[in-house]
Amino acid sequence: MKMAKDKDYRAAVKSQLELWLSVDCDVLYSLEDLFLLPPDFQALIVNTNLEVQGGGVPFESVDFNALVDQYIAAISSKQNDSGREFFLPLGELELETMCRVYDFRLQVVKTEAIDMITEGARKSRAVPEDVASEVKCQLAPV
Repeated sequence: MKMAKDKDYRAAVKSQLELWLSVDCDVLYSLEDLFLLPPDFQALIVNTNLEVQGGGVPFESVDFNALVDQYIAAISSKQNDSGREFFLPLGELELETMCRVYDFRLQVVKTEAIDMITEGARKSRAVPEDVASEVKCQLAPV
């Protein structure tokens, strides 16, 4: 709740929501952070985006303070999947705010970076085919 009251966090969430409602829906569907949120909130954002992009609702008339409150409520509530309760993974905004509000440092390594590092290590350990053949010949039973 300390994060929810933080002005900078609320401003960052508002900026993110403004971005989500200002982009074309195809771009919105490609934003990973949106799909980490509960399905009800995703639907709210997608529907609001379609209304704004379609001209049915002027961008200026969107109540972003209410959307920020709904966003915070969505990430703060327990989710339930097949009887298992859990909280949603925190997004970059939440991690950054937690570090600032609680005065600690946290380094996050994204999955893509881990994949690149793993692939690089795998390639660097690859044995050239001619060396592998020579070793096989030397180890083969006579």
